[in-house]
Amino acid sequence: MVGLFGSILANNSSNSSADEATKTVEGPTDPQSLASALATVGDTSFGDLNSYRTLDESEFKKIMHPSGNLVEYPYPYVGSRVVLYGKVDGLPSGYETASGGTYFDATVSWHDLGPIVSWSLNSVDVPIIGLRPDLGNVEPGSNLAIYAEVRRPFLTGARVFDSALRKPFLVAHAVRVIR
Repeated sequence: MVGLFGSILANNSSNSSADEATKTVEGPTDPQSLASALATVGDTSFGDLNSYRTLDESEFKKIMHPSGNLVEYPYPYVGSRVVLYGKVDGLPSGYETASGGTYFDATVSWHDLGPIVSWSLNSVDVPIIGLRPDLGNVEPGSNLAIYAEVRRPFLTGARVFDSALRKPFLVAHAVRVIR
């Protein structure tokens, strides 16, 4: 009886590790790891705020809700420079003293909704990643204009209905406090 139970456990654990091995995770799955790996950009054109464009509602939804399967459902926004509007929800510990890459959590929309952005159905909670000097002096509750570059969405490590979840990878090159 003990031998049979041990055999069943061994088979289940080996199947679990085989299942885990087939689930590929591409790179970091959290904003702090993405921020830590962020390299400085030598392209000075990112500082030209006129090179960023505002989005319409349809584009915003497509950028903010990337597919977990980028092979079957490609993501055409990589490299786009966009303007997002939002409110700072939270800062990670050590944000004020960070010298390299860091992030903050924000609720963003495709247009300026001011203080009510968090209550809008047209908003999404996302991490905004960037080099500390580019993120400016933001604090929780600040309303912002965020000039961001869209990069390849990152896997979060979570799954829903056996589908991998992704979040947009937004690198801010300039952040302006509106109010």
